[in-house]
Amino acid sequence: MSHSKRPTNYIIIEHGMPYTSDAMPPKLDKISRLDIAKQTWKLYHVFDRSSHFSCIVDVTTKISGFSRLLAHTVYNPSISVEIDWERLGPYSKAALVNTVEAGLKFDDDIIQQWFDASDILKLLNAARSWEDMLLAVEAIGG
Repeated sequence: MSHSKRPTNYIIIEHGMPYTSDAMPPKLDKISRLDIAKQTWKLYHVFDRSSHFSCIVDVTTKISGFSRLLAHTVYNPSISVEIDWERLGPYSKAALVNTVEAGLKFDDDIIQQWFDASDILKLLNAARSWEDMLLAVEAIGG
């Protein structure tokens, strides 16, 4: 009896760290004040074999300077927001590599604990197909 693994459909990039997933990330409904202040949702991207998606957040809450200070220290509550995925365009290997590269610039060894940034980029750039890219991302750690 053969057990085949379900095909991986997505590459998700969070803060530059790529990983594979069988499902699109869920639409969240809460985000921390610190994440709102830093607009961290701009660092979330999803790719499938035909599309590139970016996280869109409808923020109506204004964060005061004092609230930002507290969010960096001890008081960082979550706030309800509208979060969705917007299709930016077709899948592009260059866009995926550029998104990872941008995250590597701000990495404090979370992504680069096993591979150097140049090795990660070489591996991604060597991918010739969607399936190759999935294998490259899984080799990186996801």
